[in-house]
Amino acid sequence: MAMMISRYSLGWMQTILILVAFGLITNTRSNIASTVVVSGSTHHSIRGIEEERNGQNINDDLPIFRRYANIEEQITSKDLAVFWHVPKAGGSSVKDIIGSCHHKVMASEVGIRNNHQDENKIAVVFIDGSPFVNVDTTTVGGLKRAKQLNLGQSELADVIVVQHLYEAESLFDVEHHGRLFAMFRHPIDRAISMFYYLQYANWEEYYHPDFSKMSLEEYGNSSFVENNFMVRSLTNKKYEDVLPHDLVRAMAIVKRKFIIGLLDKFEESFTRFEQYFGWKYTENPMNQEQCRARYMEHGANKNKKQEESIHPGMPAYEALARQNKYDIQLYEYIVNLFQEQQNNMFTNNISSEDYRFVGATCCECDDPPTC
Repeated sequence: MAMMISRYSLGWMQTILILVAFGLITNTRSNIASTVVVSGSTHHSIRGIEEERNGQNINDDLPIFRRYANIEEQITSKDLAVFWHVPKAGGSSVKDIIGSCHHKVMASEVGIRNNHQDENKIAVVFIDGSPFVNVDTTTVGGLKRAKQLNLGQSELADVIVVQHLYEAESLFDVEHHGRLFAMFRHPIDRAISMFYYLQYANWEEYYHPDFSKMSLEEYGNSSFVENNFMVRSLTNKKYEDVLPHDLVRAMAIVKRKFIIGLLDKFEESFTRFEQYFGWKYTENPMNQEQCRARYMEHGANKNKKQEESIHPGMPAYEALARQNKYDIQLYEYIVNLFQEQQNNMFTNNISSEDYRFVGATCCECDDPPTC
């Protein structure tokens, strides 16, 4: 499948050469011939990228992620599923299905409710009937506490929810690896959704009362708008300018470390998560399936306000695109990876509708119930 390069991309030959240099594409002639390109340019030179790499293998360029397993490596019983929650990309629905429907033990922001953040011993607690580890893995401070309590080695959690990938990596060791997965959404759609969400979400850290007075175009041209959130998060560049080699680095990380989900293919994506991690129903399959179907149909944490529809060429769209030009290219690459993973990892004889039922058990059906 051809990789699409947007109007906000690098120059086409430069993009191809960089990707080849980092091993992200191999059949150079066919990729050049089939790549869709719209003009773009950059002042960052190939020589500069090559000098920075200094001939090292790409794995040497990603030392901080050695405790996150490569996706093709065999999963062990000590590995932990790590969900990177990209805001406004369907993450709340993913968490709700995992916790409320599959009843997996999660480590997220929920586990410290009811004053559990004051406990000095790690444990599973029940919040609104669902099991959580008594830590908060969505903040830097919470991750430090989780590390002190040996969350990664405790093997209490089935899934860890994170937003800070680099800080979360410290939870793991040579025996306990993290297994990354995420749901992705087109950066423009995500930016629009974030804008309308922050107009009323006064409980969020980044809420500002001025948002309700702004137009989408004004937001896109303001200092409040996110700038290449995904590339920054994946490369740990919080404040510095994002450069072409950061995009390439982010591509390499996603390709090697992430099971890909796409919001606009939500059910197919979640089914892949179930297959990869071996999630099957264990309590009451029919009730669990009904729970899953409800979230598939209605979602969770949807915006209360009607979102504006914009398209390329409109001032608001162009403003958001300028702020997210590297994220747009990364997302286009992720869409291709989604198909690549389908071809390489998720081709089997079990239909997606059947997988979670194959070998399922019903502990609630036992007499007496055993769960």
